[in-house]
Amino acid sequence: MTPTLRRFRIRPSVITNVITSTTRHPGNKGHRVKALTRLVRCEITARVTNRPVITPIGDHSSIYAYLHRGGSWRAVKANPPDFAEMNVWRSRISEGDLFVDVGAHVGIYSLWALDLGAQVLAVEPDPENVLQLRANLLLNDYSAEVFAGALGSESGTMRLAGPDLLRRHLTSDGEGVEVEVRTLDELLGERRAAGVKIDVEGAERLVLEGASRALTDLRVDLLQIEWNHCSLDLLGEDRQPVAELLRKCGYELCRPDASGALVPEVDLSATLLTRDMFARPITR
Repeated sequence: MTPTLRRFRIRPSVITNVITSTTRHPGNKGHRVKALTRLVRCEITARVTNRPVITPIGDHSSIYAYLHRGGSWRAVKANPPDFAEMNVWRSRISEGDLFVDVGAHVGIYSLWALDLGAQVLAVEPDPENVLQLRANLLLNDYSAEVFAGALGSESGTMRLAGPDLLRRHLTSDGEGVEVEVRTLDELLGERRAAGVKIDVEGAERLVLEGASRALTDLRVDLLQIEWNHCSLDLLGEDRQPVAELLRKCGYELCRPDASGALVPEVDLSATLLTRDMFARPITR
């Protein structure tokens, strides 16, 4: 089978799942036919050309979407791709605010924040993701502060490993590529951040430990934290240490409802494998 024909070989179950997830996505409500048309057009174009397609993100921006590479394809399926979480930021980011995207990957959240008028500090250690991130900034004529490294509890170097672009994580076992590590306190200095999004495949606690000064000073108005089983695999712990750290710094945990409104979260035992968690100062 030729490479071109192989690119068009898709299991029927995959097609069904993609169609179902696209039509049910809340970001496509009221224009599901248009969304499916866009998806089909982009799928065909990407498979024929073996190149990325350009698709909208936010109200005024675009992103290079790669099929099966780097997570950018989510923007083809819906805008915004993370409906509840991104609507939280839509209602809380104002012109000129600082948004810090830790684990920026190819820049979906960075572009979303820039589209809302924010200043962006994007942190991404994977070299290929950084190339896509910079290309997406250039595509929109955006400027952002990009740190091509990782954040941790202290500065130094570590290694980055993982099976694909979406699952790279820090490791100390000698595998992977060496990357620079800094702390969020170092990168922020004395600045205030309206928002910080942290998606680092289970190492979120390490990032927060390196932001103790900013968190204690309540100079981060809102945090979004990936909240799943990855910390069990990487650090051998659930999310309770993250919850305790944030509470000691004066933050309460919340999660967004379908409209993007934040609802205080009390029972963490039921939320380990659900959507991202948010944290805001208790004295808001």
